[in-house]
Amino acid sequence: MPGVEMAWTVNWPALQVRAAGSGPLALAVVGDCGADDQQLQRSLAAVRAKDWRALTRWPGSYLAIARSGEALAVIGDLAGQHPVYWRSDGAGTWWSTSASALAALDGAPVDPTALAAHIALAQPDVPGQWSLFRSVSRVPTGHLLLITPEGSGVVRYEPAEYAPVDLREAAPTVRAALTEAVGARCDGRPVSADLAGLDSTTLACLAAQREAVTAVTFADARLRDDDLAYAVRTAATVPGLAHHTVPGSPETVYYAGLEDLAALPVTDAPW
Repeated sequence: MPGVEMAWTVNWPALQVRAAGSGPLALAVVGDCGADDQQLQRSLAAVRAKDWRALTRWPGSYLAIARSGEALAVIGDLAGQHPVYWRSDGAGTWWSTSASALAALDGAPVDPTALAAHIALAQPDVPGQWSLFRSVSRVPTGHLLLITPEGSGVVRYEPAEYAPVDLREAAPTVRAALTEAVGARCDGRPVSADLAGLDSTTLACLAAQREAVTAVTFADARLRDDDLAYAVRTAATVPGLAHHTVPGSPETVYYAGLEDLAALPVTDAPW
Protein backbone atom coordinates (compact mmCIF):
# COMPACT_ATOMS: atom_id res chain seq x y z
CA MET A 1 0.00 0.00 0.00
CA PRO A 2 1.72 3.22 -1.11
CA GLY A 3 2.88 5.27 1.86
CA VAL A 4 2.00 2.48 4.30
CA GLU A 5 4.77 0.05 3.49
CA MET A 6 3.90 -2.48 6.20
CA ALA A 7 0.41 -3.11 4.77
CA TRP A 8 -0.79 -4.81 1.62
CA THR A 9 -4.02 -5.82 -0.10
CA VAL A 10 -5.06 -9.04 -1.84
CA ASN A 11 -7.40 -9.18 -4.85
CA TRP A 12 -8.56 -5.56 -4.60
CA PRO A 13 -8.98 -3.64 -7.89
CA ALA A 14 -6.25 -1.03 -8.27
CA LEU A 15 -8.78 1.80 -8.49
CA GLN A 16 -10.10 0.90 -5.03
CA VAL A 17 -6.70 1.17 -3.34
CA ARG A 18 -5.57 4.80 -3.30
CA ALA A 19 -3.13 6.77 -1.21
CA ALA A 20 -1.69 10.19 -0.52
CA GLY A 21 1.47 11.00 1.40
CA SER A 22 3.98 13.63 2.31
CA GLY A 23 7.00 12.92 4.53
CA PRO A 24 5.84 11.43 7.85
CA LEU A 25 2.18 11.69 6.81
CA ALA A 26 0.33 9.06 4.79
CA LEU A 27 -3.26 8.08 4.13
CA ALA A 28 -4.59 5.07 2.23
CA VAL A 29 -8.22 4.18 1.53
CA VAL A 30 -9.44 0.77 0.37
CA GLY A 31 -12.92 0.19 -1.03
CA ASP A 32 -15.64 2.51 -2.34
CA CYS A 33 -14.41 5.90 -1.15
CA GLY A 34 -16.07 8.99 -2.58
CA ALA A 35 -13.06 11.26 -1.99
CA ASP A 36 -11.06 12.21 -5.07
CA ASP A 37 -7.27 12.35 -5.12
CA GLN A 38 -7.19 16.06 -4.28
CA GLN A 39 -9.41 15.52 -1.25
CA LEU A 40 -7.14 12.73 -0.05
CA GLN A 41 -4.13 15.01 -0.39
CA ARG A 42 -5.85 17.85 1.48
CA SER A 43 -6.88 15.47 4.26
CA LEU A 44 -3.24 15.03 5.25
CA ALA A 45 -3.78 18.12 7.42
CA ALA A 46 -6.33 16.11 9.41
CA VAL A 47 -3.86 13.23 9.61
CA ARG A 48 -1.21 15.60 11.00
CA ALA A 49 -3.70 16.82 13.63
CA LYS A 50 -4.71 13.21 14.38
CA ASP A 51 -8.31 14.14 13.60
CA TRP A 52 -9.14 10.56 12.69
CA ARG A 53 -12.90 11.04 12.54
CA ALA A 54 -12.51 13.49 9.67
CA LEU A 55 -11.21 10.61 7.55
CA THR A 56 -14.53 8.75 7.88
CA ARG A 57 -16.87 11.44 6.51
CA TRP A 58 -16.62 10.73 2.78
CA PRO A 59 -19.43 8.85 1.05
CA GLY A 60 -18.95 5.15 0.43
CA SER A 61 -17.78 2.19 2.48
CA TYR A 62 -14.04 1.90 2.92
CA LEU A 63 -11.10 1.14 5.16
CA ALA A 64 -8.80 4.05 6.07
CA ILE A 65 -5.19 3.68 7.21
CA ALA A 66 -3.49 6.86 8.39
CA ARG A 67 0.11 7.39 9.51
CA SER A 68 1.16 10.50 11.40
CA GLY A 69 4.78 10.16 12.40
CA GLU A 70 5.04 7.06 14.58
CA ALA A 71 1.27 6.79 15.12
CA LEU A 72 -0.81 4.55 12.85
CA ALA A 73 -4.62 4.56 12.87
CA VAL A 74 -6.64 1.79 11.19
CA ILE A 75 -10.31 2.68 10.75
CA GLY A 76 -13.04 0.38 9.49
CA ASP A 77 -16.50 1.47 8.38
CA LEU A 78 -19.53 1.74 10.63
CA ALA A 79 -21.46 -0.92 8.69
CA GLY A 80 -18.79 -3.55 9.32
CA GLN A 81 -18.15 -4.23 5.64
CA HIS A 82 -14.47 -3.54 6.35
CA PRO A 83 -13.88 -4.95 9.86
CA VAL A 84 -10.55 -4.59 11.64
CA TYR A 85 -8.91 -7.30 13.75
CA TRP A 86 -5.61 -7.22 15.61
CA ARG A 87 -3.27 -9.12 17.90
CA SER A 88 -0.13 -8.15 19.77
CA ASP A 89 2.80 -9.88 21.43
CA GLY A 90 6.35 -8.99 22.36
CA ALA A 91 7.33 -8.69 18.70
CA GLY A 92 4.71 -6.10 17.78
CA THR A 93 1.16 -5.74 16.50
CA TRP A 94 -0.46 -7.33 13.47
CA TRP A 95 -3.77 -6.10 12.08
CA SER A 96 -6.00 -7.31 9.27
CA THR A 97 -9.53 -7.18 7.90
CA SER A 98 -9.48 -10.99 8.20
CA ALA A 99 -9.66 -12.65 11.61
CA SER A 100 -8.82 -16.06 10.16
CA ALA A 101 -5.62 -14.68 8.60
CA LEU A 102 -4.42 -13.47 12.00
CA ALA A 103 -5.44 -16.75 13.63
CA ALA A 104 -3.41 -18.64 11.03
CA LEU A 105 -0.20 -16.93 12.17
CA ASP A 106 0.14 -19.50 14.94
CA GLY A 107 -2.96 -21.66 14.57
CA ALA A 108 -5.00 -19.80 17.19
CA PRO A 109 -8.05 -21.96 18.03
CA VAL A 110 -11.71 -21.02 17.92
CA ASP A 111 -13.03 -19.23 21.01
CA PRO A 112 -16.12 -21.33 21.86
CA THR A 113 -17.56 -18.72 24.24
CA ALA A 114 -17.35 -15.97 21.61
CA LEU A 115 -18.79 -18.31 18.98
CA ALA A 116 -21.72 -19.20 21.22
CA ALA A 117 -22.42 -15.52 21.93
CA HIS A 118 -22.24 -14.73 18.23
CA ILE A 119 -24.72 -17.48 17.34
CA ALA A 120 -27.09 -16.72 20.22
CA LEU A 121 -27.15 -12.94 19.91
CA ALA A 122 -26.60 -12.49 16.16
CA GLN A 123 -25.45 -8.89 16.67
CA PRO A 124 -21.86 -8.00 15.74
CA ASP A 125 -21.21 -5.42 18.44
CA VAL A 126 -22.62 -7.29 21.44
CA PRO A 127 -19.38 -9.31 22.00
CA GLY A 128 -17.37 -6.06 21.96
CA GLN A 129 -13.71 -6.76 21.22
CA TRP A 130 -14.15 -10.53 21.04
CA SER A 131 -13.44 -12.18 17.73
CA LEU A 132 -14.28 -15.81 17.02
CA PHE A 133 -10.63 -16.81 17.56
CA ARG A 134 -8.58 -16.78 20.73
CA SER A 135 -5.73 -14.26 20.78
CA VAL A 136 -7.40 -12.22 18.02
CA SER A 137 -9.25 -9.04 19.02
CA ARG A 138 -11.90 -7.19 17.06
CA VAL A 139 -12.26 -3.42 16.74
CA PRO A 140 -15.92 -2.57 17.46
CA THR A 141 -17.71 -0.25 15.05
CA GLY A 142 -17.29 3.40 15.92
CA HIS A 143 -13.77 2.65 17.16
CA LEU A 144 -10.33 2.58 15.55
CA LEU A 145 -7.11 0.72 16.17
CA LEU A 146 -4.32 3.07 17.22
CA ILE A 147 -0.75 1.78 17.13
CA THR A 148 2.01 3.89 18.69
CA PRO A 149 5.49 3.19 20.11
CA GLU A 150 3.83 2.99 23.54
CA GLY A 151 1.52 0.16 22.46
CA SER A 152 -1.73 -0.63 20.67
CA GLY A 153 -5.33 -0.14 21.66
CA VAL A 154 -8.87 0.60 20.61
CA VAL A 155 -10.05 4.23 20.62
CA ARG A 156 -13.63 5.43 20.15
CA TYR A 157 -14.01 8.09 17.45
CA GLU A 158 -17.79 8.06 16.91
CA PRO A 159 -20.19 9.07 19.73
CA ALA A 160 -21.97 6.24 21.50
CA GLU A 161 -25.20 8.25 21.45
CA TYR A 162 -26.44 11.21 19.45
CA ALA A 163 -28.64 14.07 20.55
CA PRO A 164 -32.24 13.82 19.29
CA VAL A 165 -32.90 15.78 16.09
CA ASP A 166 -36.28 16.91 14.78
CA LEU A 167 -37.48 14.88 11.78
CA ARG A 168 -37.94 17.98 9.61
CA GLU A 169 -34.36 19.00 10.31
CA ALA A 170 -32.84 15.53 9.94
CA ALA A 171 -34.65 14.39 6.79
CA PRO A 172 -32.79 16.70 4.35
CA THR A 173 -29.48 15.64 5.89
CA VAL A 174 -30.27 11.95 5.43
CA ARG A 175 -31.50 12.58 1.89
CA ALA A 176 -28.32 14.44 0.97
CA ALA A 177 -26.09 11.73 2.49
CA LEU A 178 -27.91 8.92 0.67
CA THR A 179 -27.86 10.82 -2.62
CA GLU A 180 -24.14 11.46 -2.31
CA ALA A 181 -23.41 7.84 -1.35
CA VAL A 182 -25.38 6.44 -4.28
CA GLY A 183 -23.76 8.93 -6.65
CA ALA A 184 -20.30 7.80 -5.56
CA ARG A 185 -21.15 4.28 -6.75
CA CYS A 186 -22.77 5.26 -10.07
CA ASP A 187 -19.59 5.59 -12.13
CA GLY A 188 -20.71 4.44 -15.56
CA ARG A 189 -20.72 0.72 -14.85
CA PRO A 190 -24.02 -1.20 -15.17
CA VAL A 191 -26.11 -0.77 -12.04
CA SER A 192 -28.39 -3.38 -10.47
CA ALA A 193 -30.34 -3.14 -7.25
CA ASP A 194 -32.84 -4.96 -5.08
CA LEU A 195 -36.34 -3.55 -5.28
CA ALA A 196 -38.22 -4.80 -2.25
CA GLY A 197 -38.52 -2.98 1.08
CA LEU A 198 -38.19 0.68 1.95
CA ASP A 199 -34.38 0.71 2.17
CA SER A 200 -33.65 -0.96 -1.16
CA THR A 201 -36.43 0.93 -2.94
CA THR A 202 -35.02 4.27 -1.79
CA LEU A 203 -31.53 3.42 -3.07
CA ALA A 204 -32.83 2.01 -6.37
CA CYS A 205 -34.84 5.17 -7.03
CA LEU A 206 -31.88 7.43 -6.25
CA ALA A 207 -29.68 5.42 -8.62
CA ALA A 208 -32.34 5.59 -11.36
CA GLN A 209 -32.11 9.38 -11.23
CA ARG A 210 -28.57 9.03 -12.55
CA GLU A 211 -28.66 6.07 -14.95
CA ALA A 212 -30.64 3.00 -15.95
CA VAL A 213 -31.01 0.43 -13.18
CA THR A 214 -31.78 -3.27 -13.41
CA ALA A 215 -34.10 -3.77 -10.44
CA VAL A 216 -34.75 -7.27 -9.10
CA THR A 217 -37.41 -8.55 -6.69
CA PHE A 218 -37.29 -12.04 -5.18
CA ALA A 219 -40.88 -13.29 -5.56
CA ASP A 220 -41.15 -16.59 -3.72
CA ALA A 221 -44.83 -17.38 -3.11
CA ARG A 222 -43.92 -18.67 0.34
CA LEU A 223 -42.91 -15.18 1.45
CA ARG A 224 -45.93 -13.56 3.06
CA ASP A 225 -45.08 -9.92 2.46
CA ASP A 226 -46.09 -7.14 0.09
CA ASP A 227 -42.64 -6.39 -1.37
CA LEU A 228 -43.59 -7.48 -4.89
CA ALA A 229 -46.76 -5.40 -4.99
CA TYR A 230 -44.89 -2.25 -3.98
CA ALA A 231 -41.99 -3.07 -6.33
CA VAL A 232 -44.35 -3.31 -9.32
CA ARG A 233 -45.96 0.02 -8.42
CA THR A 234 -42.57 1.69 -7.96
CA ALA A 235 -41.18 0.40 -11.27
CA ALA A 236 -44.27 1.65 -13.09
CA THR A 237 -43.82 5.10 -11.58
CA VAL A 238 -40.06 5.71 -11.64
CA PRO A 239 -38.40 6.08 -15.06
CA GLY A 240 -35.12 4.23 -15.45
CA LEU A 241 -36.07 1.14 -13.44
CA ALA A 242 -36.12 -2.04 -15.52
CA HIS A 243 -37.95 -4.43 -13.20
CA HIS A 244 -37.38 -8.20 -13.10
CA THR A 245 -38.85 -10.77 -10.73
CA VAL A 246 -36.98 -13.87 -9.63
CA PRO A 247 -39.30 -16.78 -8.79
CA GLY A 248 -38.50 -18.97 -5.83
CA SER A 249 -37.84 -22.69 -5.93
CA PRO A 250 -36.85 -25.38 -3.42
CA GLU A 251 -33.20 -24.51 -4.12
CA THR A 252 -33.67 -20.83 -3.20
CA VAL A 253 -35.11 -21.34 0.26
CA TYR A 254 -33.12 -19.38 2.84
CA TYR A 255 -30.19 -21.47 4.15
CA ALA A 256 -30.66 -24.12 1.46
CA GLY A 257 -27.59 -26.22 0.67
CA LEU A 258 -25.96 -26.02 4.10
CA GLU A 259 -25.70 -29.80 4.25
CA ASP A 260 -23.03 -29.73 1.52
CA LEU A 261 -20.06 -28.10 3.27
CA ALA A 262 -17.79 -28.45 0.22
CA ALA A 263 -20.14 -26.22 -1.81
CA LEU A 264 -20.22 -23.39 0.72
CA PRO A 265 -18.14 -20.27 0.05
CA VAL A 266 -15.08 -19.62 2.19
CA THR A 267 -15.82 -17.01 4.85
CA ASP A 268 -13.80 -15.29 7.56
CA ALA A 269 -15.22 -17.51 10.27
CA PRO A 270 -14.42 -20.91 11.71
CA TRP A 271 -15.94 -23.98 10.05
